[in-house]
Amino acid sequence: SSSGLTINPTIFLTLSTGYTIDAIDIYGGNITGNSIPGALTGFTVTLLKTDFTTISEAFTTTPFGPDFGNGPVNDSISLIGSSLENIPAFAVFLSDFNGTTANWFSIAEIQLSGDLAPVAVPEPTSLTLIGLGAFGLISGAVRR
Repeated sequence: SSSGLTINPTIFLTLSTGYTIDAIDIYGGNITGNSIPGALTGFTVTLLKTDFTTISEAFTTTPFGPDFGNGPVNDSISLIGSSLENIPAFAVFLSDFNGTTANWFSIAEIQLSGDLAPVAVPEPTSLTLIGLGAFGLISGAVRR
């Protein structure tokens, strides 16, 4: 903001089901007259885990992509090797953005890379017990 007001947005991204996130790419875009396309140096990632608790970590970005005069316009982070690696999540929060020029930055697109989280499958013994219980209920009802 040119008035000196610091704006610190939080971006909330929902996922259709549980996913593990490997990387986040933020595309700054080539905006005509924008002297700071991209220009992120870091941000915090918070995951809403599938057990409805949260976990957060701050990251430093790695610039990539085309250079329109002030360095690459896109920024990337990897969650591999962090405390957020392989954490199944329903949502991702991006916050505490830091930029190179007075914390100014632009975001045109956000891309999450990852996989569907594994779904817990009941063990065969549990399924057998459930089946026997259902059979017992049905047998009792038939006898009556």
